Amino acid sequence: MGRDAPGRTFPSLLLSNILLDELDKELERRGHRFCRYVDDANVYVKSQHAGNGCSNP
Repeated sequence: MGRDAPGRTFPSLLLSNILLDELDKELERRGHRFCRYVDDANVYVKSQHAGNGCSNP
């Protein structure tokens, strides 16, 4: 009851969005295309070198 997705409560979904807002801003700053829904994310890059840079802040 009170769950939007299996195993995820509303407070945890809300906190995920708040905390990952910084990730969104950093990916935008770096010019990466990405798609994020709550705590799941896909980042699209043009090369493996760019992908390696995504994991190194």
